[in-house]
Amino acid sequence: MTKLDAPRPVTTPSLLPETLKESQPLLERDGIIIMPADVDDDSYFSISLALRLGRKLFPEKPIELRCHGFGGDAGAGFALIDLIKEDGNVDGILLGFAASAHSLIWAACARRYVYPNAVIGVHQAHNYGQQQMFEQTYMMELQKIGWYNAHCARIYAEASNKSQEWWREKLKGELSVDVFDYEALTGDLGMAQGIHERHVPARLVPYYGSKPAG
Repeated sequence: MTKLDAPRPVTTPSLLPETLKESQPLLERDGIIIMPADVDDDSYFSISLALRLGRKLFPEKPIELRCHGFGGDAGAGFALIDLIKEDGNVDGILLGFAASAHSLIWAACARRYVYPNAVIGVHQAHNYGQQQMFEQTYMMELQKIGWYNAHCARIYAEASNKSQEWWREKLKGELSVDVFDYEALTGDLGMAQGIHERHVPARLVPYYGSKPAG
């Protein structure tokens, strides 16, 4: 058989839009989603789309969500948390520093793993957008902060050995950000396993239609 007669490899059309291919280059091949640096409405849209398409490609394989960033909009974060919990098969991989909304999103994953140099930072809500406010507005802001702290404490408590009350006190603490490292996350808090303990079965091939590709 000559080279001209050799069969050409079969290519399967991609399910991903071009923008998602660029922002999530590991999704289609490995089922890996990389969290953007900022949590906002744009990242909510892109990550929710990546979760949906990733689950179509890998119906049984855990989706890997790599978390590193300094937080952002609480509303967008809570929306992503609901979608992650709804999927129920997302592995949160903690790298570097995950603060605020990023740490909450990581904590919401079904299983959590941490690299040796990774840490999370937690803090209570704050609003820098308004420098001057009246008494009524101030009271409304306090209520919003209390609501935020209660929700955050519940998410952290569900992912750890500590109670919701314990986390609520941490969020209300004097430190602007409480930081927890590898030893705390894998030890006293019981929030995660070390990354070396993660075992994923042989990679499942992407699913493009009536039967697995390949």
